[in-house]
Amino acid sequence: MSYINLLENLGFLNDPFAKVNADEEERLEEYFIEPPFFKAVYGIPSDPKSYIVFAPRGGGKTALKRKIELASAQKDDYLCVTYNNFDVSGKTISGINVNYHLENILKLVLIAIIPHMENSKTRKISKEDKHILFYMIKKYFNDIDLFELKNSIEAVKSHGQRAKDWWNKFTTPIGMLTNGILTSFGLSGIEITKIQDNEFNLGTPVDQMKTIQRIAEDIGFSSIYVLIDKVDENELTGAAHLSFAFIEPLLKNLPVFELKGFAFKLFLWDKIINLIHQQKEEERIRLDRILNRKLQWNQKQLIEMLSKRLLAFSEQKVSSLNDIFQNIKGINWDKVIVTFSLGSPRNIIRLCKEIFEQQSEIDPYSTYISIGAINLGFKSFCADYSHEVFTDNIIKELLKAKRVDFTTNYISNDVFKFTQQAGISKIKTWQDSGAIEKIGEMQVKARNRPSNHYGVVNVILAKHIFNDLSVVEFLNQKIRHCTSCGTVLVREWTTKSEYRCHNCQEINKSNID
Repeated sequence: MSYINLLENLGFLNDPFAKVNADEEERLEEYFIEPPFFKAVYGIPSDPKSYIVFAPRGGGKTALKRKIELASAQKDDYLCVTYNNFDVSGKTISGINVNYHLENILKLVLIAIIPHMENSKTRKISKEDKHILFYMIKKYFNDIDLFELKNSIEAVKSHGQRAKDWWNKFTTPIGMLTNGILTSFGLSGIEITKIQDNEFNLGTPVDQMKTIQRIAEDIGFSSIYVLIDKVDENELTGAAHLSFAFIEPLLKNLPVFELKGFAFKLFLWDKIINLIHQQKEEERIRLDRILNRKLQWNQKQLIEMLSKRLLAFSEQKVSSLNDIFQNIKGINWDKVIVTFSLGSPRNIIRLCKEIFEQQSEIDPYSTYISIGAINLGFKSFCADYSHEVFTDNIIKELLKAKRVDFTTNYISNDVFKFTQQAGISKIKTWQDSGAIEKIGEMQVKARNRPSNHYGVVNVILAKHIFNDLSVVEFLNQKIRHCTSCGTVLVREWTTKSEYRCHNCQEINKSNID
């Protein structure tokens, strides 16, 4: 109850930070901010084009996918299904091939299209295609159970209610009702009896998809959208290279992406991009043949998204964190939270949730979020995130270094007191993990060659390294925004008067925010 009391005192009817999964957000449309290329990804259903969206975890992939689902629900001229529920029980990554994906997709499309197969429409379908449909239904629904059917019905996003109403009338295994399904769209009992025991070669899954598209077009659908998401969230795909291996068979099959009448929209972890580029030229996935974008939110968009979320859950009373966070001179809390989000809407939600929960423990009847709760929330969130993303050993070593930027000499001589080569090896390990990046070169001694300059550019990890500093102290001592490009510069600003931006090379002074 203490948390509910706090929300009420702050002016909220419901918790604006209750859910981090866009699929669970019922009010997404109220605070969804379109990325610059949303309309390009959505495309034109009458002229369907496949598209790949790359983004980090929590970067808004599922929200973008959800927005397309919502748009499809308002249209009647095309079908839309979401493929994000992967049955991998008893399988290994090496056993996942293109047919695994296509057969799962075919099942979803069949479930979407069958409720539209009324007798009046099926007159437009050739007898040959009806017979092919018979064998496809027999193949894909022979052993389907009601649990799998229910999940598959949920995957239908356009005409979804019609699909639910049509399929929910069945209370026995679908395989036993195949004949009834077929009769409902124009195959007589005599025809079914004649063909049901015959052998029939359906061809490849690609051949079957061509048939499905042709039938969909015959009954009035201009295209079929297939939205593919959560590739990295099943039990086989936790790591980037495993996620890539899971979806690679489909990505390599260009004829699938060029199928007439189909638009595949894939929402993939951005770490896959580097793995694609590392492939041999002759084996590389042809991103030049498949439209693709990397989803990146700028600071303005994320602040707007946060504002719309706050307004939606407060009956338009709270538009900014500055309205409810303790006022600190020179601090814009919206900008601070967004800076620590690393461009991820999910991180914004997680960080704000942690701060709210800390306040509910301190004083649930407060009408504002205190600086004490803010500091505790940042400390907890930064610790959790850092240990989720980086190994305990790397965090321990960086805590020992106790700097957010450094040279090899500093690591070798001042921190670990071992050889230069050992220092280079240590830094490479940190780089490979993504904990640090090379941010330039630095002249350590006048007559020596410049040394490589490294930095902890992940501001969340940097704050965890300095968990003894308050948020305001950390911002004053370690953070500036480049005056030219706006990049967050995590540096030791109290020990050096100027640094060069690692993004645009502009020189920034320590006394400029």
